[in-house]
Amino acid sequence: MAVSKKRSKQVRLMIASNAGGSGKTTAAVHIAYELGKEDVALQ
Repeated sequence: MAVSKKRSKQVRLMIASNAGGSGKTTAAVHIAYELGKEDVALQ
């Protein structure tokens, strides 16, 4: 019996800014959440 592995897409995304308090973490969390709903693996 063959076992099929579900393969998901892989995305590497960088969010960068020199300014503090510019919303980098908030943006990263929201993007990761939306990509997670679409079954995209994040690294």
